[in-house]
Amino acid sequence: MLYVQFVVLLTIISLTSCCDSDQGTVSHHLDPENGLVEDIIPQPQVPTIKVDMELLCQHWVHSREEQEDPNSKTQIFRRNGSREFRASWFRMRFVFQPDATCSWMYLHPADNHSLKPGIWSTEPTEPDVVYIVDADSKQLLYRLRVLELSNDVLRVTNLPLPEDR
Repeated sequence: MLYVQFVVLLTIISLTSCCDSDQGTVSHHLDPENGLVEDIIPQPQVPTIKVDMELLCQHWVHSREEQEDPNSKTQIFRRNGSREFRASWFRMRFVFQPDATCSWMYLHPADNHSLKPGIWSTEPTEPDVVYIVDADSKQLLYRLRVLELSNDVLRVTNLPLPEDR
């Protein structure tokens, strides 16, 4: 009877303890010599790349036709002029300059879309994340994790903005 209770307890612990921690997924198993053992299975890490400023400082156009899932947070941009895009009501654009100024296509409610001025930067702690701040309001508008950067392609994921902007 005690053995059955132990197995039931072990099963409950295993089912309830397989949750995410800061280091990975916590898992428990029974080791005959050591009893109940906690394992931490590491979370898969997104490889970080250091953003190459020369490659980034171009005019980038959203190439949504290449995205498999149109609702994905990951977006593909192509260098302006590298291909012809079909007509679109709105197509996001980013223009990064070497002097840390930038502009992005503003989606205007009255269809008066235009490039708005901003400032871009990266942080030493996150060399693969580009921050874009509105030049007028000084409000953080975008946090883009660069997943791929070459002469012709910029693939980014939109990261959530901090609550205390």
